[in-house]
Amino acid sequence: MQVFSSPAAIFCYLVGALTFARLDSSHAQDPFPKILKQPVAEPEPVAETPGASFTPSTELEKLDNTIRESAGKDQETIFERARLNESLRNRYRVIEDLQQFERLGGKHEDLHAMRAQYKMQTGEFAAALRDFQAGALLGNGPGDRHTMYVLALHFTGNSQLALTELQQAIKKEPENPGNYDLRGIIYRGQGKRAAALHDHDQSIKLLPDNPYGYLERACTNYAFGDYAAAKRDFEKSIQLGSADAYIYRYYAYFLATCGDEKYRDAQRALQLAGVALELDPNDGFALHAKACALALLGEYEVAVGAGLRARENREFANDPELGGGVEGKAYLAAWKQGKPLFRTADKEK
Repeated sequence: MQVFSSPAAIFCYLVGALTFARLDSSHAQDPFPKILKQPVAEPEPVAETPGASFTPSTELEKLDNTIRESAGKDQETIFERARLNESLRNRYRVIEDLQQFERLGGKHEDLHAMRAQYKMQTGEFAAALRDFQAGALLGNGPGDRHTMYVLALHFTGNSQLALTELQQAIKKEPENPGNYDLRGIIYRGQGKRAAALHDHDQSIKLLPDNPYGYLERACTNYAFGDYAAAKRDFEKSIQLGSADAYIYRYYAYFLATCGDEKYRDAQRALQLAGVALELDPNDGFALHAKACALALLGEYEVAVGAGLRARENREFANDPELGGGVEGKAYLAAWKQGKPLFRTADKEK
């Protein structure tokens, strides 16, 4: 059960890790709210005309009407709607708009990059790779795009090529912790524990206040059964603080599913899963972690309900391991039989 090689989870982790790594040291004292603090609300989109009123739903409705009146052929408005859906985090609608824009013959320098980004987030890795190969690596933000390209290679079975790309990136930027994080993730997926931990250590050495470096090392230690080391690093990632749900859901999952009873803590797992769901109410992975904690408490009927609701989240349900794969189904089957399910350690290769 290589839970921490889960594609959707890894992508979310890297987005946060790379964002942190880019922070200037003068802004890195306390970039995220600590656990249980109210998350900082994102600002509403601002009207371009001074004094004009703007609400996302009203603007989206206007664009929908304009496109409808054009019988779905207004390329410019379709791309504008994709941008608005992007700001509203409507991932699947962004992809649909960009597909429609391209079918109509639309051309835009950001088309492939936008679509590759959202296809990565929704687990369509082969399609994302095609967009990278069609030109998404060109233009602004090559660092982030290269990272997603490497992930697309890895998730489509081209891990060796992904590692070659990373070797070149590390040679070019040896002080960039994100490259070591990413290589460690790939090594973990290949069962290379020592190599993965070496890269996590290097990432932490380069950026010791980064919660994501400790989180990723914790995930590798958990994957291979070093539960004491995993717990230390999970605690450190929580202490450093983050406004990202996956920091808390990973630790919650560990506390609810650890193969060693000594490290299980259902109440703390529920607390951490609750924090994750406050930060992102639509996080299917966090809801799954909550369901695991409920099962640990013997609340199997409630756990099944939460587990089924988790699968209503498309990112979680489409994940080949946790949501849509064997593991998600195995948990539900166990809970329906009135027993918890605990994770076994991966084998090194």
